[in-house]
Amino acid sequence: MTSLSQTESWKMKFHLNDSVDAVFDVLLEHGDQSMGLTIENGGESIYLNSIEGQEYPGFLFPYFESKIEWKPADKGDMAWKGWFIKKGGKPVYFDAQRQPFINTKEENKPNAIKQELVIQKRQKVVFESGTPDAYNSIGLFDLKDDGTCTGTFLTETGDYRFLKGEWDNDHIQMQCLDGAHLFCFTAEIAHEYRRFINGRFYSGNTYSEKWEGEDNAEFELRLPEELVKLKPGKDNEVFSFSAMDLQGNMRTFGAEDWKGKVTIIQLMGSWCPNCTDEGKVMAAMHKKYGAKGLQIIPVAFERSDDIAENKRVIQKQMAQLNCGYEAYVGRAEGKGKERAQNVFPQLEKVMAFPTMIMVNGEGKVVHIHTGFSGPATGKYYTQEVLQLEKLIFNQLSQLH
Repeated sequence: MTSLSQTESWKMKFHLNDSVDAVFDVLLEHGDQSMGLTIENGGESIYLNSIEGQEYPGFLFPYFESKIEWKPADKGDMAWKGWFIKKGGKPVYFDAQRQPFINTKEENKPNAIKQELVIQKRQKVVFESGTPDAYNSIGLFDLKDDGTCTGTFLTETGDYRFLKGEWDNDHIQMQCLDGAHLFCFTAEIAHEYRRFINGRFYSGNTYSEKWEGEDNAEFELRLPEELVKLKPGKDNEVFSFSAMDLQGNMRTFGAEDWKGKVTIIQLMGSWCPNCTDEGKVMAAMHKKYGAKGLQIIPVAFERSDDIAENKRVIQKQMAQLNCGYEAYVGRAEGKGKERAQNVFPQLEKVMAFPTMIMVNGEGKVVHIHTGFSGPATGKYYTQEVLQLEKLIFNQLSQLH
């Protein structure tokens, strides 16, 4: 297989349980010295570099500590089997089948271009309805007349990535594989009620939730700046917190760190794709406004307490994002959001990663933003980036 020098199309079928498979079309690219894998899913293309020195091919996802490995399923070269491994998670196994080559050159396309019919749906979606864990979402779906579909779910704390799949008159299924997640959404279609019913949301092969959606053009989620506040009486205090640098030294940030600057503090994790989406935007904002006084301070909340491991994964992601500023580690009692609450005790609560805190030159918190709507959400992402830049620009103008 490795002696070939070409691009091959493969279909990977991941087995989530006895009745549900998540299917992805991928391209395997052979070069003279290397091999790579491209996953295209609903508007997102992810390129995985090959892992060197293995008997059978393995591929690393770019941002997250995860990989795909596979090997021949029989003596032939048309069927393989493999697994998706996320660090600390349970492997999800798949079967892979080589697909026939299709010539897509312009000269082989018909002169008449068919007008594609797309049914666009905007739905109010409720996950785990009727339980204490219920939460709302906005479902954005494009159902195409060729039986394919794309979309995403926008929640108050982020989005469920670029999704792609298939639908017919009775069912819909969409999925994503981005390294941090292997998501799959299934539902029945009740056309007469303009609803998706009996939906299931699968995350890998270990977790699932129920969901239902109904067409609703008016429903909106709570605004991200409304979700988390400072504790009563803390509004006029200078914001302060302590975090560990990547050399293992604790540092306290306070009044002197905010003077003459507009500061954005990111509560994030290298494992979090919504944080990575936000990190790309923050890096771009820093390049544009850093010389004018914008300061970015990422504080990472990692799933490991190993300082050396924290340093490795955080430095890797900061380099990939080409940030140009230092990151820190949140160190306190507890795990996850509980730990973040203890690192930032002036907040009422920490609801999600990412959370963004903006501090002005006087050390006062002027904005708290929970979650991040990534590129998969279309206009919501565009609005989020534009609003952030306007906020930065307005605060910087008050410095001078």
